[in-house]
Amino acid sequence: MYKLLILNFFKHIEPKLEECSK
Repeated sequence: MYKLLILNFFKHIEPKLEECSK
């Protein structure tokens, strides 16, 4: 269950991180 939460969290955060790194 926690793995799903973490995966969802990363899916949400990853795009924002990519935008910041640009």
